[in-house]
Amino acid sequence: GWWAAAPARRLARRMEETGAADVEADGVRDPQLRWDDHYEFNEEGRYCYCGEDRKLGEVAVQCSVCMQWFHARCTSAPVVKELSPLQRNYTFVCSNCAITGCEYCALCDNSWKNVAETAIANLALNEAGDALELEGKRTKRFRVKEDIIAWVVPRFDSLARGRELHKLLDQSALEKCVHNGINSDMFDVDQEKRVGLARPDQFSLRPIGGLKGAPIKPKAEPAKEKRPAEAPKAPPAKRKRTSQPAKRDDRRRERHAPAVVQLQVQDLPERHRMVPVVRCAEMSGVVQDPSVVQLSVAHKAAQLRVSRASSQDDSFLCAAGHKGYRSVCATHAVGSGTWFFEVAVGANVGGPGPFDGQCRLGWATELATPDAPAGYDEHSFSYRSRLGTAFHQSRGMHYGSPYATGDVIGCLISLPEASTLPRQRPRLTLKTAQYLIVDLDQRCGVNEGSSVTFYKNGELQGVAFRDVPAEWYYPAVSLFGDAQVTVNFGPDFDQPPKELPDSIESFQPMCNVAAEDLPDPEDAQPGVSQ
Repeated sequence: GWWAAAPARRLARRMEETGAADVEADGVRDPQLRWDDHYEFNEEGRYCYCGEDRKLGEVAVQCSVCMQWFHARCTSAPVVKELSPLQRNYTFVCSNCAITGCEYCALCDNSWKNVAETAIANLALNEAGDALELEGKRTKRFRVKEDIIAWVVPRFDSLARGRELHKLLDQSALEKCVHNGINSDMFDVDQEKRVGLARPDQFSLRPIGGLKGAPIKPKAEPAKEKRPAEAPKAPPAKRKRTSQPAKRDDRRRERHAPAVVQLQVQDLPERHRMVPVVRCAEMSGVVQDPSVVQLSVAHKAAQLRVSRASSQDDSFLCAAGHKGYRSVCATHAVGSGTWFFEVAVGANVGGPGPFDGQCRLGWATELATPDAPAGYDEHSFSYRSRLGTAFHQSRGMHYGSPYATGDVIGCLISLPEASTLPRQRPRLTLKTAQYLIVDLDQRCGVNEGSSVTFYKNGELQGVAFRDVPAEWYYPAVSLFGDAQVTVNFGPDFDQPPKELPDSIESFQPMCNVAAEDLPDPEDAQPGVSQ
């Protein structure tokens, strides 16, 4: 309304004062301006009605029609005054492109992903406000609650339009977004849960709002050329019918006939049970070396993150939890013999509060679900950090000493008899889901003389479980809250067992499993080792 003519008056006054008569109102139409590929900056440094330069950290809006940028101080639309630097959830049309001659600006709904990206970019601005501070190829990292959310809350109404504040503060919506593996290409998260932008060179300043409802000028359509009138065509001559049948109908039927799909028939046992396979799709493209025992990127819950121990080592040996209990298993399993691995308990484990990080360490079979902790059902055994409790079938018993950050827990399993069950059960794929086929007639007996034992800093805690089922067992790690651990499958251990239980004379490190039985390369699957 009343502020519509302000830009034009301001431009005229600026031109009279400075004598900049060559400044065009629509800078993008100036053939002398050389823009980058994304129309974010030009080499001449000429923007807005005033024709002056702008900085990265300055509040500016881009016209969705002429692609020119305008300073917030030079515009009169009230909505622009509410925007933050680098904010993108808006639609702006300058007074030169609007059909009414008045500036138009409206906010649009924003996603948690874009909210977090804008907040991190603002926090990473340098003091001059003309560039982002980088650490290598990534931006500086910031704490989610103390830095990122604290920056978003005062600007929530404008920046997080369409979102709800209680989900940000009470339900950790933004924290879940940045820790989600689907967004790992945008956000870089370290082991201390600090977040930065993984690819700042791909950070965009362009607005995400559309032009629907904006008062833009209609494009002028080119005049249609009149073609000279053509003489009427003679009707086509009728074809004479022949006694030979035409083959066109036959060819048409063959062309439009439905394709015959060859279904793959799979023989199933007469008495069987189908168990759903929980797969983590976010890392489905990662291929793990079958000759190295490590944490599986496929046999894990989506909420639990696994990472490499160092940039020089390609093995996934670190795990970090988020919220409720979730599990991850190793890539290799054992069915006979005595095997050992250890876990270095990292940060955020063993606090006194009910919501502090905790972990369960132990062994699990192929049928154990990653969406529950080890020891939840009959397919896993575990040793919990809180109170030192041993768990099986969700039943806890007083076992050993509690452990916390800085401790090293050893896990030993002894299987005197070899398992008669297959190492990996057959699978059936229905649409996009996979199922394990469990033969109910194939009984799983007890492995006589078997045992599961745990160690704390090399000290024997006693035998936790005896006569376990004759199954194949994977090393299992379950984390609660923000707990972090690092797994060591050998051959060198920080805290090797100082003594062994009775009837056990020696053991092998879990890393030797890969050398004993390497899978066929043709049968290997991404993220899974047999």
